[in-house]
Amino acid sequence: MLTPSQVFFGLTLFAMAVWVFAFWRGGLAERWGAAVIMANQLLTILVVVIERARPGPINVLVQLGLDGVTALALLGILLRFGRAWLGIAMLLYAGQFTLQSVYLVAEIKKDALHVLLNNLNFVAIHLALVAGTVQHWLRVRKAALQPATEG
Repeated sequence: MLTPSQVFFGLTLFAMAVWVFAFWRGGLAERWGAAVIMANQLLTILVVVIERARPGPINVLVQLGLDGVTALALLGILLRFGRAWLGIAMLLYAGQFTLQSVYLVAEIKKDALHVLLNNLNFVAIHLALVAGTVQHWLRVRKAALQPATEG
């Protein structure tokens, strides 16, 4: 069985690989999306480190704020570029915000269900980014392979 630190390390490596892929093969929408998702993850890691040193309800509120701001930032990118994967990622962040809210309002301590849902959501967000990057890559490749039409 994996320890929590091994799961965290594995998910972080997965996320980093996705971000590199998005910056390497993605278009402007995918790069902006990856930057927003990456910033959220790095700030969340910082909040977790602070929470371990100094537990308190303020850290949960900061995580709520981060998820809300990330969903809004993805909404802005979605409105600019109109990519389906951005809508999916934005809705997944809204789900993450809801998960955090329920645990905060009901005063439930984070349990195995919370960890499972959180990790599944994390993977789904990154898979949406991968799907968007692959779609962009294929669009660019298809356009490059089509013969130029003379007008």
